This record gives sequence, structure tokens and C-alpha cells, in this order.
Amino acid sequence: MIRLFQSGKFWLRFAVYGTLAAAAAAFGLYFLLHHLFDGRRIQALADDAVRGTGRTVRFSTDIGRSWLPRPTLTLRDVAVSKPNSRADAVHIGEMRIGLSWRSLWNGAEIEKWVLQNADAELTRRADGSWSLQDLWQPRGRTWHVN
Repeated sequence: MIRLFQSGKFWLRFAVYGTLAAAAAAFGLYFLLHHLFDGRRIQALADDAVRGTGRTVRFSTDIGRSWLPRPTLTLRDVAVSKPNSRADAVHIGEMRIGLSWRSLWNGAEIEKWVLQNADAELTRRADGSWSLQDLWQPRGRTWHVN
């Protein structure tokens, strides 16, 4: 057994198979990440979040994804429209949403939510409500923000 570990052939096989296994795992994780954070799936979740408000959510097709330090989705040029209009009520240059590892299997928990270059039009209506107040009403899938 000790001769096996001293063999150059053993270590060469170990290095080759180890490298192949690591490369296969990296490719598998890359494709899993693109499947989980698919553009159509993200758009469906965004549409579900604003359902019933008359608003639409648009974002760039340039979607960033990363695994570490947590599964993170980066959306660019995010725009939320005014109710029943194409005009923007909210425009965000870049939004990074970091999910907890646990949320990949059972539930939806946002650990980190970073907005950059955000611009929002917030006005108070005659009835005392705010123009963006309907965005805070729970509907669809509920996400827990940590």
C-alpha cells in the first residue's frame, strides 16, 4: 500500500482524474446557476411581484450571476413603471440580490439587496397614500428579507 502512494503513476492518475472531476463540477455548477437564474424565470418572478398593480418591470438582458459568497443575481437597468403607463416610476442602474444558500432548496430568503444609481419618483396622493405604496403589498410568492 505504501508503494502505491510512492508511485508516480498513482499521483499522475490522481491529478488527472481530480482535475477532470473539478472541471466537471465547475461546468455543472455554471449550468445550474444559469438554469436557476434564467432570464424568463426572473421576468416571471418580477411580473408576479407587481401583479395587480398595473405596473411592469423591465431589465437588461445582461444578467450577472455568481455563486460566491452566496448565490447572487445582478440585474442592470431595472425599471418599474407607473401604474398603467410606460413611464418609469423607479429606475435602478444596478441591483444585486444575494440569496441565502438555504433558499435554493426550501424557501425564499434574500440575504443582501444592493441598489446602485437608484432614482424613484415618490409623490403623495390626495387621499394620503404614496405613489409607490402598492409595491409593498404582499402578493404572489413572499420573500423573506434577512
